[in-house]
Amino acid sequence: MEQHKIELLPDVKPIRAKQGRWNPRYTTMVKEELNKLLEARSIRLVETTEWVSLVVLALKNNGKLRVCVNYKAFNKITKKDRYPLPFCEEILEEIAGHEMYTFEDGYKSYHQVKIAPKIN
Repeated sequence: MEQHKIELLPDVKPIRAKQGRWNPRYTTMVKEELNKLLEARSIRLVETTEWVSLVVLALKNNGKLRVCVNYKAFNKITKKDRYPLPFCEEILEEIAGHEMYTFEDGYKSYHQVKIAPKIN
């Protein structure tokens, strides 16, 4: 499967969004959701970075929270990719031959986009 490359427009500076606030009663739910993503290795802890985007909370119909990241400012300074998501056929080729394919794999399809590692 091809890897997605994130390329910036020329001469852009890192974006550091100001810290946002949310209702304190959501703090425990946010921590639980982030811990799930860390355990699933969908995200990883980064000690320091020049790039910061806001975490946005969306309340789902079942009362649970969806933890999202607001990438609007970042999207404005990236070169547009003509084929940002893999086609269904590519995903099927990738999973062919595996014993298992979980519901989460299909449900959270945005985690299936392979990002090319940054080369310095």
